[in-house]
Amino acid sequence: AEAARAEAAAVARAAAAQHGHDGGQSSADVFLASLGFNVGEQQRLLRRIEASRPVATIGATGGPDTSVAPGAGRGPAGASQMSVGAFLAAKRHSAASALVTEAHAMTLEASREAAAEASAAMWEARKHELAESAGLRNLLGATAHAQRHHHGGSPQAPKASASAAGKQVAAARSKAFAAVVKNHRSTEWPHRLAATAAELAHTRGDEEAHSLASLWTGVHRVLSFSATRQGAPSSQSDAVLKAVSASRCDLEVRALGDLYSMTHDGARPLRADELRQLSTDAVKGMLETAAGQGDMPSSSTSTLSGQWEATLRAMTCGRYDVAAALCPDANAASALRSLGGTQPSARHTWALPQDLLPAIKSLYDENTTRELPQRAAVLFLLLAGDVGTDEDATQALERIACSTVSHLDALIWMRLAVVRTVRAGETAPGARGGALAVQSLEEVQRQLLLQQQDLLQAFDGDVAALADFLVHGLLFGTAVRLLAERASTAADAVHVAITLHVSGMLNAPPGVESALDLGHMIQQHITSMIAADGANTPAAAAAFHYFAGTGTVHAFVDMCATMRGVSTALLGKAGGRRGPVLQLGADDVPEALVSSVFEIADAAAARGAVEPAVDALVS
Repeated sequence: AEAARAEAAAVARAAAAQHGHDGGQSSADVFLASLGFNVGEQQRLLRRIEASRPVATIGATGGPDTSVAPGAGRGPAGASQMSVGAFLAAKRHSAASALVTEAHAMTLEASREAAAEASAAMWEARKHELAESAGLRNLLGATAHAQRHHHGGSPQAPKASASAAGKQVAAARSKAFAAVVKNHRSTEWPHRLAATAAELAHTRGDEEAHSLASLWTGVHRVLSFSATRQGAPSSQSDAVLKAVSASRCDLEVRALGDLYSMTHDGARPLRADELRQLSTDAVKGMLETAAGQGDMPSSSTSTLSGQWEATLRAMTCGRYDVAAALCPDANAASALRSLGGTQPSARHTWALPQDLLPAIKSLYDENTTRELPQRAAVLFLLLAGDVGTDEDATQALERIACSTVSHLDALIWMRLAVVRTVRAGETAPGARGGALAVQSLEEVQRQLLLQQQDLLQAFDGDVAALADFLVHGLLFGTAVRLLAERASTAADAVHVAITLHVSGMLNAPPGVESALDLGHMIQQHITSMIAADGANTPAAAAAFHYFAGTGTVHAFVDMCATMRGVSTALLGKAGGRRGPVLQLGADDVPEALVSSVFEIADAAAARGAVEPAVDALVS
């Protein structure tokens, strides 16, 4: 501040010298001179103005008195001198206020920059400590190599691709998805969109198309599981927990499929229903073959550690009957049979039978369990993570995962396997009190979000594969935003969001993610397609179906009322051809569309946009 004042004083002295002002002038006059004001010239100009027009005063009657005041316009005395003084005072005040405001703005900007630098330095110093406390840093470091080997290549961050190839891919996918939206009821969209993605993978055949097909398969299975298994959920929280069980089930089928492919080299991959029908002996044989091939740390299922390892692998594949047959402990085998007898869609409600609880807890607390991480993992899962305090459970899960998990799908499966509630502290089935943090979906999602950048590196920048992983963690919003960042997957992003809405899972609890604005997303999709292909894009013809089927007609009205080019492309122009939205028979135009057109006209007219309003009404 002292330096600023000294600099201002120097500028003022220089300006005074330039304009020929002596040191007898007031500091305010010198300051005004430094800003370029010629005070003498301003005074002469004001005196001429005062002389040429009467000074308005307030007469005794309260009305304006236009008589000329005595002495006005006759030199420095009288009203003219008073007016010049007032003018100079106002100028001094204005200049001083502007200087203070500018100084405040500079100070605020400097403080913000300093705070941002301090925050960045603090994060850089503590990020590894925070990651370790979240329980995933060591595991991600250990599994990144395996994940890179699975996908091929080296880690790289995704980049928003605006290449011609990416736009062509997006246009082709948009066209196929728009046909589904236009020609089918909204309740049919989820499974038909997933089927369309599978067809696109078959015709296109590259790695990204197959990753997107896998993503859509996972989305469909996770969202439709509760309806196909046990009917409609009773509440949104119940729907979320059913989706947790659905995600577990899908991950188990995938793990079993991987095991089958590894032990049946060159064989045709089995469908999900075929995998579920494999016999107990067939799966046991596959596990023994995997151990012999070195895919499991133990080279045989006959040793104690090998038996626990095979038991855990069978659980990961969802074959609890096989796990019970291989488990070396009778009480744990009984618990596995109880778990296997529970409907897959209700596994989040399963609790260890009370008669088995003491034996399983005692077995978990034995020192031998610390020496056998696979045994610790099996017992931890049977206890649903209820092994002590929040800190005990979190540390145990981290230790077990680091010792037993070699693939990220297995990590998310293990975390979901102990989830019993949506939020920490809620009452879990069979629990004595509120659920532990590790038993809540909320905590699982927080930890995954904390490690998102590490996860991206582990997936080598494969956006579709990472989005698939996030979907299985029920981080739907994060998955959609990730897809939306890349041109070739942007069409999938908006249609996944639409599927979430139709399935009642858009912006579902626990609310760890920021909410998605579906109406805005559809607006962006429609306008980007029109900008690329004009009114002939299939997305234009299906535009109203997108909004009507998702209950966001207000966004359609707002888009057409405020975006002149979009309104013309969709509705047409007065005296011209009808737009694609209205190219229907007279009896086919839905009442909601007619009502929307009138709303568009009203909204456009209210904004003073007469031409769009006329276009909407005449169309």
